Amino acid sequence: MIDWLFGSGEEKEKVEIAEDVSGNWTYHLKREGETEALCGRRTMPSKVTNWGSTSPSHLTVSYCSECEQKAAN
Repeated sequence: MIDWLFGSGEEKEKVEIAEDVSGNWTYHLKREGETEALCGRRTMPSKVTNWGSTSPSHLTVSYCSECEQKAAN
């Protein structure tokens, strides 16, 4: 889990990092226990714990800006 909160008012909940099911090193944010990201993409569990972290130079990693915006609002 990361310390991002999703929702408004008293209804905020924590979100966690998940990987896109395409397996192409694209990461999303999702509600705990869900398989769908905040942006609507299907996801699978990930061992990534730091949103926006960099990777070895041979990998192209991306983080979903739509998920980030939805979690931040």
